[in-house]
Amino acid sequence: MKKVLLFSAALFVIALGMGVSASAETKKIGNFKYEYDSAPNGNDVWITKITPVTGSDISTLKIPSKIDGNKVIKLGAKDDTDDYFHDNIFGMYILEEDSSLVPEQIVLDVAKIKKIVLPSGLKELTPDCFHDIQKGKTISVPKTLKKNIRALCNLQWKKVTINKGNKKVIIFSAFSDTTEYLYENISRYVEDKYGLNTAVITAVPESKERSLLRRKLQKNAVQLKQWVTSELQWKQGRIRKTAILIILSNA
Repeated sequence: MKKVLLFSAALFVIALGMGVSASAETKKIGNFKYEYDSAPNGNDVWITKITPVTGSDISTLKIPSKIDGNKVIKLGAKDDTDDYFHDNIFGMYILEEDSSLVPEQIVLDVAKIKKIVLPSGLKELTPDCFHDIQKGKTISVPKTLKKNIRALCNLQWKKVTINKGNKKVIIFSAFSDTTEYLYENISRYVEDKYGLNTAVITAVPESKERSLLRRKLQKNAVQLKQWVTSELQWKQGRIRKTAILIILSNA
């Protein structure tokens, strides 16, 4: 009896060391298999992995909003917060030896996905949720997504659709100086004129060269404000005071 208990305890410790949850489950819905667990709140669902069914029509991935009657509120691998773990939601990662993307079959299957629809009640993505997926896909983002929206950046989406009710304007830029310039020249103006809050997220400090470029660009501040005015007036019927202008950068 003691040997059985010791063996069971050893398996439990190994499972913990591998990051495997005793409550993790798998369910096939449509042409995809979903591995999921309880969300941090203990009530809802956290989808930790999505596997396409090879040989089926997987051009559209519509991630379910509920599994077994429970809302899906989080997407991404369980160990995504580990600095040495970079698997995306499909289990894809880059080999250090030759920088190749593996597993090969999963990479081939994910390449066939052209459209991704996130769950309607989704609240959070892990940092590397969609890291390294192929370019040219479209994605639909729900209004409920609040945490780690940046996980959708640095990816070459063909089209990003913000579902109705999501009051965020997202501007993608390849340079941090561009985002800083936009923020400096738009934030106060947009807040005073339209009552909208703004935020800026950049990855690196501004270089001296880019600082010089920014100063030169400041001459165009008037034209920039005129552009913002025309764009917001065009969308005035759909923008409310709770909207947020988010300026994102990957460099």
